[in-house]
Amino acid sequence: MIRRALPVVIGLVAATLAGGTVASAAAAPRSVLSGAVRTGATPLSGSSVALLEAGSAAPRLLGSAITGVRGDFRISYVRPGGTGVLYVVATGGDRAAGRAVQLLSVAGSVAEPVSAVTVNELTTVGSAYALAQFTRGAAVRGPSPGLDNAAATAFNLIAPATGDVSPVIATPPNGTDTDSLATLRTLANIVAGCTRGTPRSCLRLFLTARPPGGRRPANTLQAVLDIAHNPTNGPPHCSPWRRRTPTRPG
Repeated sequence: MIRRALPVVIGLVAATLAGGTVASAAAAPRSVLSGAVRTGATPLSGSSVALLEAGSAAPRLLGSAITGVRGDFRISYVRPGGTGVLYVVATGGDRAAGRAVQLLSVAGSVAEPVSAVTVNELTTVGSAYALAQFTRGAAVRGPSPGLDNAAATAFNLIAPATGDVSPVIATPPNGTDTDSLATLRTLANIVAGCTRGTPRSCLRLFLTARPPGGRRPANTLQAVLDIAHNPTNGPPHCSPWRRRTPTRPG
């Protein structure tokens, strides 16, 4: 039972995935990942989508695409062998926030890849929290079975095909019986303030998420990761641990 579990392509590859190579081998059988990138229920067109394989080495780019007017994409890729986790990162798009928008979703494993995925604020929060121990920026890396188990945990939080919450967290003994579901949705709504807003609204999120002594995040994915890595961080007026001055009676 989950209790309190939660408290571009060029730029992406060049900045965070240096050394990754696009899978190639014309004769090898290919798999297809179809999907959509959305901010809330609104399609996000013009977003750069990267499908990556994560394992104990640096993540490897398997394929990429640019979303169409309906936010849709299709990536054909050579399915890798061995073990590993597949994930999708979508960067930028036609919204006002531009490249400050970076969204994440787990796309299964090498052994059991999903064939369809929706990438949005909810999948970003669920996937980022599940993979937080193994994620820095857009790069996911870690040993098996720890990384594999973390990716499986993401499916307890989100349903990648629909981009909605998973039945595991949506129903008892979770659901309204714990605060995990409410926290997941609240964080997704906070992220949406940037993805559906303006650079100024993104700045408010980034200033709040900035870790103590660290750099201000530059995109929504890093902001979620900074919150996950520093769960007690926050401005004094937002912190539940802030000491309050007693109110005088009368």
